[in-house]
Amino acid sequence: MGIKHKQSALFLSLILTLSNLVNAQSSNFKIGILLPFQSENTDASAKNAEAMLDYLAGVRIALNELDGFGFKGQVFVWDLSTRDSLDVVKLAKSAQFQELDVFIGPISQNMVSAIAPHVKNSKLTWVSPLKNLKLPNTNTHLNFFGPDSIRIKGVLEGLKIRFPRYKYLIVGDPKNPEFTIYQKMAKRVLPSKRVSYHTIKNGTISPKLPTGDSLIIINTHLPQSSKSIQIKWLDKKTASYLVGNLDWFADFSQQSNVDESKIIYPTINFTSPSDSALIEFAQNYRTINLSEPSRFGYQGYDQMTFIGLNMLAFGSNYLANTPNSEFIGLINTIKPYKTNATNWYNEGIRFIRFEGTKRVLIR
Repeated sequence: MGIKHKQSALFLSLILTLSNLVNAQSSNFKIGILLPFQSENTDASAKNAEAMLDYLAGVRIALNELDGFGFKGQVFVWDLSTRDSLDVVKLAKSAQFQELDVFIGPISQNMVSAIAPHVKNSKLTWVSPLKNLKLPNTNTHLNFFGPDSIRIKGVLEGLKIRFPRYKYLIVGDPKNPEFTIYQKMAKRVLPSKRVSYHTIKNGTISPKLPTGDSLIIINTHLPQSSKSIQIKWLDKKTASYLVGNLDWFADFSQQSNVDESKIIYPTINFTSPSDSALIEFAQNYRTINLSEPSRFGYQGYDQMTFIGLNMLAFGSNYLANTPNSEFIGLINTIKPYKTNATNWYNEGIRFIRFEGTKRVLIR
């Protein structure tokens, strides 16, 4: 299996071109992973450990493929479930830890707080793979899963990329906190001349829809049950779409007399069963691990592929030089967004539309 799957072709082409221009950063990078891989005899810890082992399996498959591109790395894996806070502090103080280029983990704020005061290597990039954690400003860091404000910004950025000449209608209750975030982010992201704000009362939108077609109606917080009413607004508008909020896809419900082809569902995680790259990865994963990959396996693969390709092109300080483009992985879209001098969040969002009974990723 190769990394050159169709989702990431443009991103990969750009990265490898840049790698050639700078003669590729083929140094022996040092990557540390600190996650809980063993159960502590509770159902929750057992599920956690299984997820982390899947994540690590995805990382290892990505590293094996990256090797074919000239990526050289030493990977240190530490089991957090066998260490108390004193052991973790001792690890953080060790020469092995201090020499890392990238540190992935942990998954709790308590452990972040235990480690942070002892990290002396300012060149270390600290990655939170699965939770939004407050990481220290002494290091460059990346949260792959950010707060609601970043996700909402990602929704609007993604819609602007995919529907650049449309009018954007932000719909909801202005007193609702999510509406407020959408409004704030829309002013930052979308062209003001093509944005309007609307409320709904008794199934009627106010102010009325603009005349013409090419409209994007963006739900901020309204329940999915309202889509049967909203979709009627788009009668005779063949090039307009209704966009659900971030809860709609996970709680999808089929409703009669609703044309699903006109509804766009933003989401964080999505895998397409017909994707040839995903099928190939799943087969490879089963061969190596004798089990089916969970979403954590796909996430480990996507994240390590993204990190490795960028390190190959730009070295350990890759976030400062990462192209302003989307990396379309197997389950996640990755697009780092810088909030201050050291802090980066992934604002990548996936957009799904139904074609008959088939769910299709909008690229």
